[in-house]
Amino acid sequence: MTPWRASSICLVLVACAARAEPQVRLVYERGPGAEACPSEEEMRSAVVGALGYSPFDDGAEDLLRVRLGLDQLRLRARIVLVHGDGDVGTKELFDQDCRALAEHAALDIVLSIDPFADPGPIVLPLPPPVPVQVVPPIIAVVPDEPTTTTTAPLQLGLSALVALNGAIGTAVGVPAAGLTLGARLRLRSLVLGLEARGDWPSNQKLAGGAAVDTTLVLLSATACLRSWWVVGCGVGSGGVFAANGSGFEDPRAVPLSPHGAVGARIGLEVPVGSGFHVVGAVEGSVPVTRVTLTDIAGAALWTTPRMAAGLSLGLAAELW
Repeated sequence: MTPWRASSICLVLVACAARAEPQVRLVYERGPGAEACPSEEEMRSAVVGALGYSPFDDGAEDLLRVRLGLDQLRLRARIVLVHGDGDVGTKELFDQDCRALAEHAALDIVLSIDPFADPGPIVLPLPPPVPVQVVPPIIAVVPDEPTTTTTAPLQLGLSALVALNGAIGTAVGVPAAGLTLGARLRLRSLVLGLEARGDWPSNQKLAGGAAVDTTLVLLSATACLRSWWVVGCGVGSGGVFAANGSGFEDPRAVPLSPHGAVGARIGLEVPVGSGFHVVGAVEGSVPVTRVTLTDIAGAALWTTPRMAAGLSLGLAAELW
């Protein structure tokens, strides 16, 4: 026989010897986390309703202590029955729902007081609904704030360019190699640039052992649009070149002649480090000025080609 059942029977036997209805002193507590559990008055009413009489007497020798509280992540009901002769019985109940825990505790209290009672399920009354106060909406008129326009930062940048270039048709119809130096100003996706280019002397062999030697120097202005790594540009160039013929009968030299061209360029700029890009591009151009090398009689020996194409590969460094 368990201590709880033995203590309950002892309580009943002592109570029956003295009076027909067992009496106990009830001490009911709701600890932290159990504030919303049924009150002492609700617990007393549930026990009285189950037994058919009130077993509670503040002068009774037997003490029944009930405490509801939070135990880690669940609720606990601890029920302690202390008899007048010092015998103690203890029981603990656990549940996640506060009202269900209190109903189980009420049933245990009934059976502790009168083990022969047949109370059936105990259902505690639901708490009264909390009145809802309807507050009329408050409509506040807020004046419109003045519209402010936020201007995005200009995102300016300056970079320097060094590139090796090769071209066909800029001066003579053979490949020519050169060096390009440039500076570029970046405004968001728009890139404006100035480039100085010089081609090393090139030589075109003609029929009969004749040849044409040219040297080209150009200054170019570029306007480009950049998207991710891809750059597309319009190019305008102006400069001078010198042309000399050899192997002709009394050829005429062209020491310094103006040279102009317009064209388009498309390229890639691939980042290779902090502030550095490898720049590669292909370009096509059409000369706006053409020069003809003649002999002493005025016969044409050589004329600037109608179209030119070029490749370039270099390194650009961001200055700021």
